[in-house]
Amino acid sequence: MKRASTILLMSLGLASLCSCCIDTSGLGYPMRYDFSFIFLDADGNNLAEGIDIVDQNPRNVPREDATFGVVSDKGTRLDIILSNPGDKYDNNNYREIGFFPDTPYGLPEPETQPYFVYKKVGGISLIANDFVLFANACEPQEILTYQIVCPYIFGDDDVHAVTTYWKEQGKEDGMVNKEYFMECYKVEFEGKVINDINHDWESLLYESNSVAITIDR
Repeated sequence: MKRASTILLMSLGLASLCSCCIDTSGLGYPMRYDFSFIFLDADGNNLAEGIDIVDQNPRNVPREDATFGVVSDKGTRLDIILSNPGDKYDNNNYREIGFFPDTPYGLPEPETQPYFVYKKVGGISLIANDFVLFANACEPQEILTYQIVCPYIFGDDDVHAVTTYWKEQGKEDGMVNKEYFMECYKVEFEGKVINDINHDWESLLYESNSVAITIDR
């Protein structure tokens, strides 16, 4: 699995997902917390394969051959909780501070709720979110907690928390504006600590973090 994850991350030189049209002037430079999940069952099967998506790419191929899309599986929800939100941030109104791609078709609360995208790279399926905070509105975060409801992945309607730990030694991109790509160094899930975090720092314009998580189901 580690070898497969390495192949995946060496291939993740993808364009930024956050091509937004909101006015971010005065908020300072963006800090990007780009994170991808590879969810596996106890036998090593990838649980994201076959999850429902919209805005599929390529469009004119069967679902199993799609390499990108917005996760739309019924009942799926993502909340991202900050460890140090300060006095300007409100998790009930993400769009004030964090920003996301243009509204995906068919998803609820498009302007206020973060969501997952599906990627398939090197034959590996994962779900990802590119979370962005602005320097003048929020401090760099030590901890982000991803509260995930996804019956397709977890087999229930419960909230499953994945706690991620971050540092500022991520790569600075000075080519297109000034952005900081934050680096995740540890993940906690259901009492387990995962230190094997994969990073793709080779891309010129886009950097990402990824973790493989085994679910007992």
